[in-house]
Amino acid sequence: RHGRAPSERELTALQMGVGDELYRATHGVGPASKRDLWVWMSSQGKPRHAVSGFDLTFSAPKSVSVAWAVGDRDVSTMIEDAHVKAIQDTLDWFERNHAYGRSASGSVKVDGVMATRFRHWTNRNGEPHLHDHVTVSVKVWDQKAAKYRSLDARQLYPNMMPMSAMYNRLMVEQLEEHGLSFHNEGVGGHVQMELDGITRDVRDVFSTRHRGIVQSMDRQVKEFVRQHGRAPSERERHLLDQKAWQGTRRPKKSVSLGQIKAAAREQLA
Repeated sequence: RHGRAPSERELTALQMGVGDELYRATHGVGPASKRDLWVWMSSQGKPRHAVSGFDLTFSAPKSVSVAWAVGDRDVSTMIEDAHVKAIQDTLDWFERNHAYGRSASGSVKVDGVMATRFRHWTNRNGEPHLHDHVTVSVKVWDQKAAKYRSLDARQLYPNMMPMSAMYNRLMVEQLEEHGLSFHNEGVGGHVQMELDGITRDVRDVFSTRHRGIVQSMDRQVKEFVRQHGRAPSERERHLLDQKAWQGTRRPKKSVSLGQIKAAAREQLA
């Protein structure tokens, strides 16, 4: 459009604009400052490459994960089937209502979203944590134009939390159809549906990963207040939370499903 290559300043502005968009799609909030954005972009490795997909995570409630781990084969299969069906229906909803591709004029509704699902059975501490990572391809199909477009991340980001809530609701509904019952539990302003019969004490046995993150976060907030003389902002808390998650991650261990289930049952014995 300008008949020339962008200047160094213009190229930097373009890079920061794309980086800001990817940061929001990755973290769910914007960077606290331009410096934080630049540090994050630099940490992603050089040379920079175009993003190939966006990672979504769908996690069963802790009580459901525990029931999956200690239940018999029929119970485990029922839970896995409900988990997969809830993910599929949630992605179908996103595709029908919020899948847009980028175009020269802005965004256009597209018809086909491609995604790959990866199953994980435990958290980093080896505790039952049924969850799937879904990598949504950056390329989406525009039937009307008969070509692929790039997925508009600005449409994906605002729907991450609604998709998470929809997944949880659909999974609970699936399991209720099989005769299971749930109740609401509020934790820190967040309401979670938990399976009846799996008490908080039982869930706590398999929640050392969560406790480690909370303890790390408490230490980081105290250190932040000591250094800055004030409480962290919402965005700063988010960055501290990310550090707590990363700082408490243990190396992954390769274990079989039989070993996972046997260890869970032994812990409850």
